Amino acid sequence: MATIAQKQLFGWDQIEALGDLARLKLVLDNLPDETLMKKLEHHRDRGHDDFPIRAMWNTLVAGVVFQHPNVESLLRELRRNAQLRQICGLDLARGLEAVPNSWAFSRVLAQVIAHRAMIRGMFDRLVEGMMQLLPDFGATLALDGKALPSDARGKGEQSVDEKHPDRRGDNDGEWMVHEYSGTHEDGTKWQTVKKWFGYAIHLLVDSRYDLPVSFAVTRANASEVIEGHGLLEGLEEQHPQIVERCQELAADRAYDDTKLIRKLYDDWQALPIIDIRNLWRDGEKSKLVSGV
Repeated sequence: MATIAQKQLFGWDQIEALGDLARLKLVLDNLPDETLMKKLEHHRDRGHDDFPIRAMWNTLVAGVVFQHPNVESLLRELRRNAQLRQICGLDLARGLEAVPNSWAFSRVLAQVIAHRAMIRGMFDRLVEGMMQLLPDFGATLALDGKALPSDARGKGEQSVDEKHPDRRGDNDGEWMVHEYSGTHEDGTKWQTVKKWFGYAIHLLVDSRYDLPVSFAVTRANASEVIEGHGLLEGLEEQHPQIVERCQELAADRAYDDTKLIRKLYDDWQALPIIDIRNLWRDGEKSKLVSGV
């Protein structure tokens, strides 16, 4: 299990003051990834070891930490930065030859994706570690979803343009449209329409420490309420101690659902702080109570 000093984890000003490579080293030193590494190394067995599994995994983590948009961007940085290659475990004596090509990197990435359950296990072990370090971890939760647009050509898009220079598309993602509307103080109506193709990530986080306790990645058109129920049920099964600690859960009006609210209030004994959906045809007028 990851053992990270509380001062290191939650002194965010100290973390932000660290250099990029120091932050990467902090992540690599505390990931509970040994089981995954042994699994991947066993899978490779007697195959070519030009690019060792552990170094490739560290390189993949570096791409996430530094938010590289694609593999080529990450590989360019590895060729440029010898210190980064050293921290990731690539052989400095080989120079630029130690940097994997995109084909080798994609092959290792596919192997990692095939072990998604182990990745999720690593996440849950980190959550357990936080529960041991912080007695109030999980007391204040928040639930929300976020769009993850795909850079690939979406379903139904036939054109080839600068954003989609070839005809390859994403067959797993879906289209989603979100409409937001309301009334300004002067009485005028407003509406915003957001449309994207791809996916969505649904997050249940500790709002005090800004750390996730559960997550799910779905197609963009997945129901936020349904996924919210799934996250709560998964937390009950995987981390029941957090359910016992939870005192309140905040969410926007997309999660204004009677069953979800009753689960929080009756089963969890937690306060649901969830905005109410506007179901009144006359806007806000029906909510007003006269004489108060």
